[in-house]
Amino acid sequence: MELYIDGTFVWNGRAHVSVVGKRTGRSMIAAYRQALQLISEANIDGFRDKYEGGADCATWTTDQQTVAISVRTASIEKTINHYLGCQGFSRENDLLQLEVGLENAMRIRDFVR
Repeated sequence: MELYIDGTFVWNGRAHVSVVGKRTGRSMIAAYRQALQLISEANIDGFRDKYEGGADCATWTTDQQTVAISVRTASIEKTINHYLGCQGFSRENDLLQLEVGLENAMRIRDFVR
């Protein structure tokens, strides 16, 4: 889901979601503000760009989902790709908390269940 400063969102559900296809809407200004606060508190620049395997993971399991977080503001441009089968890395709990916080703020569950 893309979320913009004016509260506009764009969802593009591809597979294994309850809302398939592109949907747009508005009235998520509070979600935008909350997302920015979560990103700021998490110190997003302190995360690696990828947690996908190899030396990044103490434990590795297959057939898991990938969570991608992309942020672009006047002061931040960062993308994090987190394969959920990659576990046991530094700041893992911080990243998981950020993912859940963003999911809740943006009401992602409304689109995936």
